[in-house]
Amino acid sequence: MDLVKKIKTVLNRSFKPQVLELEDDDGVIGVVVSDHFRAVESLDRQLMIQNALRQSLTPLSMEEMSRILAIAPMTPEEYVAYGPKNKVRRKAR
Repeated sequence: MDLVKKIKTVLNRSFKPQVLELEDDDGVIGVVVSDHFRAVESLDRQLMIQNALRQSLTPLSMEEMSRILAIAPMTPEEYVAYGPKNKVRRKAR
């Protein structure tokens, strides 16, 4: 199973996201939008994602974890305010 598919499986099970967008271009970046992040501080959201990936039925290896560059956790309201048109993209090389 490729890394993006593995991450999506874990995040879908853990957070039941309304939106889950991931891409892998020399590292995984993306966004996960879920009600589970309501009233949760930013750092705690990141810890929730890390714990889900480490403690799943098929936990990610340290090598796989190191390939994750950024997954932005948002509530549905934050996602609407930020907007899908403003996706995080890498700078052109």
